[in-house]
Amino acid sequence: MTSILTMARPTYNLLDLRPRRLREWEEEDGRVVVLVPKFRHPLMVRWVLPFLRAKNFRVKLDGLGSAVWRGCDGETDVAAIAERLRAEFGAAAEPLHDRIGSFLKKLEHGELMAIPPPTALSSPTQMKEE
Repeated sequence: MTSILTMARPTYNLLDLRPRRLREWEEEDGRVVVLVPKFRHPLMVRWVLPFLRAKNFRVKLDGLGSAVWRGCDGETDVAAIAERLRAEFGAAAEPLHDRIGSFLKKLEHGELMAIPPPTALSSPTQMKEE
């Protein structure tokens, strides 16, 4: 019997992905501040949230993170975002692709960013068994 953990999963090229922001955000001193709701459960939103001073957590990003966040509009692929970062930050952004990949993975895990697979027309670049 094959376990779900040993089944082959598709892997995609990071540079082909088009990440999309899931949370509201604002600019503060030229940097991005992501607004993350303190509560999402309807009862907490209705009964607790009205008594709180701030309704959101404020996640402040650094310069590189802010530049990546601004580029994640769901239309721009990671390759274009990387080129903008390389032009803006130069060698300070290296190792660029590793940093972007790690950052996007953390944002997706925190439900701040959606990273859908490439369009149905493109196929996985390889199959990987884990």
